[in-house]
Amino acid sequence: MAGRIGALTRELGAIAAGNSHRVPARSDKRFADPAWEQNPLLHRIMQAYLAGAETAEGLLADAGLDWRDQERMRFVVDNLVEGLAPGNNPLISPLGWKAMIDTGGLSAVRGVKAFARDMLSKPRVPAMVEPDAFVVGESLAVTKGAVVLQTSMFELIQYAPQTAKVREIPCSWCRR
Repeated sequence: MAGRIGALTRELGAIAAGNSHRVPARSDKRFADPAWEQNPLLHRIMQAYLAGAETAEGLLADAGLDWRDQERMRFVVDNLVEGLAPGNNPLISPLGWKAMIDTGGLSAVRGVKAFARDMLSKPRVPAMVEPDAFVVGESLAVTKGAVVLQTSMFELIQYAPQTAKVREIPCSWCRR
């Protein structure tokens, strides 16, 4: 652990001095905006984030956990690292600033309203869709059923037949 923290400290020093060569993977679209490369402050923020993410992943790999605990911690670490990505911070996200400029500030007003709405209703996490996005019978089906198997990884739900004739082989639907 001390080795990884020491390496992170040295890398952060190199980043601050402008001597780091750390770049995101080509497949990492979060930093596709040219501002992440062209703006020295944003570039250093991106590099520090990538260094921190790599360190967190390394610390988890070094922890020597059993498979189940490793996967649980990977879930936590991955979500934490992704949540802390600089592009998710509206104060430093180039796309956020561009949207605010393009909409004359309306995108910021909408964002603050959405944040307030999310924080005032349980479970106090950002909503993935608008609360009125689905209408029962039009864009959402409601079918009677029951959970027939529940594990820490998934729930298996058996739905009640809605017609007299049903398929012999059931359909399996996986949702992540």
